[in-house]
Amino acid sequence: MNAETFLLYNLKVAGCLIVFYLLYKILVSRETYHKLNRALLLLGTLSAFILPVCRITIYTETPETAFITIDGLTATLAEPDRQFPWAISFLAVYCLGCAAAAGMLIYSLLRVRAISRKGRQITLPDGVTLVLTQNPTAPFSSIKTIVMSEADYAANGQEILTHEYAHIRGHHSADLLLFNLLGCLQWFNPAIWLLKNELCAVHEYDADATVLKQGINAKQYQLLLIEKAVGKRWFSVANSFNHSKLKNRITMMLRKESSKWAHAKALYILPVICAELLLFAQTSCTSEIADKDTKKAQTEETVAAASAETAPAEVIENQEFVGAAFETEEIYTVVEQMPEFPGGQDKLFQYLKENIKYPDDAEKAGIEGRVICQFVVDKDGSITDINVIRSINESLDKEAVRVIKAMPKWKPGKMKGEAVRVKFTIPISFRLQ
Repeated sequence: MNAETFLLYNLKVAGCLIVFYLLYKILVSRETYHKLNRALLLLGTLSAFILPVCRITIYTETPETAFITIDGLTATLAEPDRQFPWAISFLAVYCLGCAAAAGMLIYSLLRVRAISRKGRQITLPDGVTLVLTQNPTAPFSSIKTIVMSEADYAANGQEILTHEYAHIRGHHSADLLLFNLLGCLQWFNPAIWLLKNELCAVHEYDADATVLKQGINAKQYQLLLIEKAVGKRWFSVANSFNHSKLKNRITMMLRKESSKWAHAKALYILPVICAELLLFAQTSCTSEIADKDTKKAQTEETVAAASAETAPAEVIENQEFVGAAFETEEIYTVVEQMPEFPGGQDKLFQYLKENIKYPDDAEKAGIEGRVICQFVVDKDGSITDINVIRSINESLDKEAVRVIKAMPKWKPGKMKGEAVRVKFTIPISFRLQ
């Protein structure tokens, strides 16, 4: 592939991306089926890079009389064209832009990795690591790491962890990495960055919807978003809690769920992809000799088109600080209706406050900390299978287990209207006055 062909390919990709972005923005960007919108963004963007390399081959019949043989041809060496090498120059500029975009991406990855290694680390279920920093940093997540400040964890840990777990379970970081890599190739095209912003917005809409489904107060959550809106937005490869426009996120929370018929709008993408294929794909014609008495003219078109199949990923998370979406032997981590302490969360905090007794040996030794316990709320609401997943001290661990074991029966969790066994995680803090 020479320089001219490569540049032409990138221009075709840019054209496909612009057409797809305009279509998406007009037709489906305001709908509430976020998982479908995510699939459309991935499919449409990837198809823009694939369609220009597809080849449409047209076979046509050429009669024998159309070929004329000429003998005695001679070739002369023409003086080389000394015009300015525009194609090479543009290719050099393009490569410099790709290198700069790739450098920024690598810097972003390294900074996220460096920040993720600072602070106090807590291992959460499903292989997720929580990093708590002393700096007032805006919460964000990347791959299987969640980063937030100690202050945010103490004040709004439940809401933020629920939100970031939705990003992790949805593999949103993989989407961002893919779009950043594609952005390195199309750094000059604003459409790729606009599409990435749309994808980030869909990620946030999906995570916000997941938070509200867990029973978290909508107004309280919206106030939290407003409070964090002034914070610093993190790197392009991370899912930031305060990412995207605040007004759009709150509007999407309040928007009525789109009807099932609205899903049909996605079908408009298919004819556009076909039109782009005909417009931007490479076309070649092959002639073949045919006997005019025995053969008829034939035209055959071979069209290669890209397709993608994305199954909506179920994004669910724990109502009490941590959780993961998995099911093992009929024990769920998160269900449609989470288990609840009699009287609600406030009563749970009151019960812990009134019943926890500081062990004498730990008090004398001045030991403080947070014990994280995990247990199963059975179908009848009883507490079973109590485990300490983050230990501070043997005495403190035993006290936490004792208090949990003495709890009254909970309101059991439900899945599809039926009571099920649900794994629950709760932190119990021990602090000396």
